[in-house]
Amino acid sequence: MGRITTMQKLFGLCILLSLFPMAIGWYAVTSFQKLTFDLNTLYNVHMKGLDQIRALNITVLRIVREEKNLIISDDEQEIEKYIQVLNGRYKEYDKLLQDLPNYYVTARGHELLAGITTAANEWRKVHDRVVELGKNVDPAANKEAQKLSSTLGNDTQRVLAQAIQAGVDSKLNTAKRLNDSSAAMYQQA
Repeated sequence: MGRITTMQKLFGLCILLSLFPMAIGWYAVTSFQKLTFDLNTLYNVHMKGLDQIRALNITVLRIVREEKNLIISDDEQEIEKYIQVLNGRYKEYDKLLQDLPNYYVTARGHELLAGITTAANEWRKVHDRVVELGKNVDPAANKEAQKLSSTLGNDTQRVLAQAIQAGVDSKLNTAKRLNDSSAAMYQQA
């Protein structure tokens, strides 16, 4: 009973050799699961977030364009048209700001989001004041609206643009890190 037969040796060797591919398979599956998770995060959080913040930036620029059109207009019908266009843009703007937290989920993301939100709120206060002054045909009020838009309005918009750019840069850097990590993992698997 102390001797191992050739059949037992072969059986033990078969078991040992079958464990090796199982270990490699397990490693490959876990690596590919991590790779899939990284790619899903890259797309669903970072690329969609980048698109969201890009859309916010474009919407702000469109609102500013309509603001400028409004404050130089001296025709009541044109003013009403610009106000209607602005109301539609506000809906886009509010929706984009509301959805932005879905794409900034880390502690650093929350900091960036707070900066964007604060800058957006400050800009919007000034913008609303400019629109209020500019939505009439009174030259004095329009002059005041133009001055406010070209001074404090531009300053608050610049701060908002910088906060948005910080959010964009963060998304791009994170996407690059995930891409580099996934590429290295793929090379090892």
